[in-house]
Amino acid sequence: MTEGLEEAYWSVHDGAAASASVRQVLSRLPKNTAVIGRLAWQADRRSTLAAVVCQLASAAMAAFGLIASVKVLQHLFAAGPTPDRVRAAIPQILIVAGFLAARAFLEAAVAVAQARVTPKIRTALECEFLHLTAHVRLEAVEDPDWHDEVHRANDRGLFYARMIVGQVVSLASATLGLIGTAGVLGVLHPALLPLLLLSVLPVGAAAVRSARARFNSQVLPGIHTRLARRGLLPAEHLVDSGYTSLPHLEQAARDHQVTVTGPLPANPTRQHRQAKGFARDDFHIDYDRQQVTCPQGQVSAGWHGPYPTSSPTAAPLIVARFTKGQCRPCPARTQCTTTADNARTVGFPPRELRDLQLRIRTEQQTPEWKTRYAVRSGVEGTVNEFAHGHGMRRCRYRGQGKAHIQHVLTAIAVNIERLSGLPSTEAGSPPRQPTAFQNYLDQRQIPRPKSWRTLGS
Repeated sequence: MTEGLEEAYWSVHDGAAASASVRQVLSRLPKNTAVIGRLAWQADRRSTLAAVVCQLASAAMAAFGLIASVKVLQHLFAAGPTPDRVRAAIPQILIVAGFLAARAFLEAAVAVAQARVTPKIRTALECEFLHLTAHVRLEAVEDPDWHDEVHRANDRGLFYARMIVGQVVSLASATLGLIGTAGVLGVLHPALLPLLLLSVLPVGAAAVRSARARFNSQVLPGIHTRLARRGLLPAEHLVDSGYTSLPHLEQAARDHQVTVTGPLPANPTRQHRQAKGFARDDFHIDYDRQQVTCPQGQVSAGWHGPYPTSSPTAAPLIVARFTKGQCRPCPARTQCTTTADNARTVGFPPRELRDLQLRIRTEQQTPEWKTRYAVRSGVEGTVNEFAHGHGMRRCRYRGQGKAHIQHVLTAIAVNIERLSGLPSTEAGSPPRQPTAFQNYLDQRQIPRPKSWRTLGS
């Protein structure tokens, strides 16, 4: 068990991103932002300075626009006839429009500056990476650990470093906008500031949880790629429902001949969740004719896609549409759709992914699949025992080396606890082999007392 607890080389840093809390993200944010700012300043000072100045000016325009909007509302809700109030508010409305136009112009300038500096930062990072990897001792190239670090830095480090430039700009824009909004609310009434905080914190926590789940869902293809490089690919990989997206299942079977086994998420449509009405599985899909037939016999009038989705874990989507003339006269319309135009649309993945989806969902209902997947319950039980029974989710020491010692010692304690719970056998356990020091004493006929290591020999 202790050997299995040694951290795999591809997941040295992945776990931190998958389990990062809001406090950890906020504590590391200034350092990461400073690194990107330093690289941007070294790569293109003029574009970096232009981006910073335009960001500050854009935030100021947003704040002034909010203040002007308050004055517009004061004019509109003042006493008097409506035409007079509207005419009185027109100058402030023009001021608000001017501030918004100026903000849009400044944001366009920020985008231009970002487009100029981002390739230069990417080039600087790649040059620094090549410089560091080229100036190493020759024997390091043959070291598998060094090779893994370099591959991870090239595969993950450079990729996320390129993305973080745009994210830093977006973060700066959001932060300055939040500060401007807080200033306007403070001018209106200080009691409004806690409401702003209450509206922002849940959004931030949800964003962290969403990013954590998205990161977990993207880990599987990288694991298979790195296992293939070492010749350690399994024939079957048992995973939980967080890793069983259709694209990943199909990619694992196509690229690595690995069968990914895990519970596939159910149909997310409203009809299927409520077990009421016609769900997607009730429609007959004819890929050859590019037609979908509803349970009432109507044939779809449109077939569009497949469209790529925004999530890398979601399958491309084909959309079949029915017309209003088909759906409105239908006596079962209320069981099928509740849209405003009374026309049903059906979304589904391409044929190969749809066949894979149906096959897996059918297999999941069989006793053979449940028996095969029950093996994972031992893994989940062990993880749960470590996490909740021995506090393994929280390190007692700082540093990976000390944390690894904690993991090993905890595993030893779990093994001892499990061995103590095994029933005793009548025959007794076989004697353990003597140590090298005991063999040394026996070969030289040096007397030694009997110990538990040689009992029964």
